[in-house]
Amino acid sequence: MSDTIILNKFCSSFEEVISSNEFLKVITSWFNYLHRKKLFLKVTSSFSPLTLQEYYYLLIVSNEHPSIDISLFTEGLYDYYRKINRFALLTKETSKEMIEINSNFNNLILSLYRTIHLKLTNEDYLVYRELPAGTNATFKYEEIANKFNLSTFSRNTITRLLFRPPFIIDSKSNIRTKQFYITDNFQFVDSKNMFNYFIYVGKKVACVVINKEKIGYLVALANLFETADVKQIKKVDIVIVYGDVESDCGIFYNELEKRIYGYLKDSDENDYFGYLKKILLTCQNILNIKESILPIHGASAVITLNGKKKNIILIGDSGAGKSETLEALKKIDRDLEILVIYDDMGSLLNIDNSVYTSGTETGAFVRLDDLEKSFAPLAMDRAIFINPKKTNSRVVVPVGNYNTVTSNYQVDILLYANNYSKSNNILTKFHDINLAKEIFKSGKRYAKGTTSENGLVETFFANPFGPVQLYSETNILIDYYLELLYKNKSTYIGEINTKLGIVGFEEEGPRDAAKALYKLLKEDNYEF
Repeated sequence: MSDTIILNKFCSSFEEVISSNEFLKVITSWFNYLHRKKLFLKVTSSFSPLTLQEYYYLLIVSNEHPSIDISLFTEGLYDYYRKINRFALLTKETSKEMIEINSNFNNLILSLYRTIHLKLTNEDYLVYRELPAGTNATFKYEEIANKFNLSTFSRNTITRLLFRPPFIIDSKSNIRTKQFYITDNFQFVDSKNMFNYFIYVGKKVACVVINKEKIGYLVALANLFETADVKQIKKVDIVIVYGDVESDCGIFYNELEKRIYGYLKDSDENDYFGYLKKILLTCQNILNIKESILPIHGASAVITLNGKKKNIILIGDSGAGKSETLEALKKIDRDLEILVIYDDMGSLLNIDNSVYTSGTETGAFVRLDDLEKSFAPLAMDRAIFINPKKTNSRVVVPVGNYNTVTSNYQVDILLYANNYSKSNNILTKFHDINLAKEIFKSGKRYAKGTTSENGLVETFFANPFGPVQLYSETNILIDYYLELLYKNKSTYIGEINTKLGIVGFEEEGPRDAAKALYKLLKEDNYEF
């Protein structure tokens, strides 16, 4: 992530803000940026960071002015400051106090900026913009004993989180290039600069142990997963360490504890929220596979048409056209009720010899370019933007209720999302179970560059997050669940052609797929 300032207490006056070490850090960083860009040379040659800090202090307390005009320079400094990650860590405050302190500090910084502007220019504002000017996020943490006997644990546990959207994360990387591999050991870390954060990943409990400098990623996690109350947790299934570890990245399953550990080294290459999200999902999926639950990389929704509910699953890797097809379906019939259960990772499970599905995330991690074709606009006022100026920029938004997402839904329609075929045959039913197994296992798609892959590629079961790591076990589960579905004869199993990977069909492909899906939804009998 970019420059970060972490406060352990809030200033309560202009003088405290300007004389603080944090304010000097901002000025120093600004000067370094200007020297690299060769900007405001007259100002930077007349001041040092320390003398500029002293000048602003005198300006506030005595109205002294320099001989050169620094009003534009100050505007630039304020804009630069707002791009820095500004976090606060509190320990004793109640939730009410945390909200009040944040609000007061935000108003203090806004007022300070406006006061300096007025003193430098003698011009009052005609338009006031109430921008987030204090902290981007404030975390309350408590020292909690290691009641779960975790091998890696920090006593500092985040129990409350407050942030001001829109929240922007600029990370050093913006694409995944690695997979996570199972290792036979795990390097434990010194936890003095680490913080714990507990979340639900599907029905599993995960403890994320993260370096203080990466704490901003917890805000994105809070939008994507359900936060867990540590006082109500009885068991931890997953531990993820993101920080100072010896190896780059990997996964270790502790057979004795029946617990899985994932680790990410704090490096520029790994500085991307997508890595943290995917290692959590991979660990959850590996545990599920060991429990004979089949991980699904796809989208699922309960669709109500003419009073009848049907659950549909579209399986496919990134860019297969799953979300786009569901969104296009909404435009066909405005009265159609679509309840999205998951839009990335779910699972299949056997309940009384019938196949059900449930979801994992309560939020969505969506490409910014695809906003109009996704469910993200429903919650844009709570959005977190990741690398908005770069290719593959993302937005993280909360979109679902945890109990709804993790409930079990019987499967009525199971489709593989094909984004590469130019065939005019939009919907194909698999009467042959062997053909179904072949198509689903091959995981073929045209990659759109959201990972390191490009062109026509194959990923086992369209899911590199668990099935790839446990290939043999997953292969058995795929056969088992498809055979169970065919045996029950009540689920439509086939392939839907979205054409999303074909140039020129980005809109038409999902629209045609949605029309075919809508027609299928009107049918009552899917027996083979």
